[in-house]
Amino acid sequence: MEYSAKLSSFHTVNQDTNQFTVYVVTVRKGNTQWQVFRRYNQWEELRVRLYSETGSAPDMPRKMLFGRMRPEVIEQRVLGLNHFLQSALSSSAYASSPGLAEFLEFEK
Repeated sequence: MEYSAKLSSFHTVNQDTNQFTVYVVTVRKGNTQWQVFRRYNQWEELRVRLYSETGSAPDMPRKMLFGRMRPEVIEQRVLGLNHFLQSALSSSAYASSPGLAEFLEFEK
């Protein structure tokens, strides 16, 4: 059974002196729907895993060292990550990847 998913929202987390964005992915499989919460580094781990499993991976927004918390940067990243996710889900090579299933299921 296939997944459908979209990056539905995000929120900023302040943890001690560290500030980061958590991306909320709404996942659907059959009649069941749930959400998973992913940081950028988890998306990057998925990209690396897809590459190791299939020899390629969809494009993803680049990592930024400065300005990553600016609203316009986050908006662009949300669009880019959602495009990455849709590309992965619509490709038979990526959609059957254990890495993608784990990304969408973990902590369900």
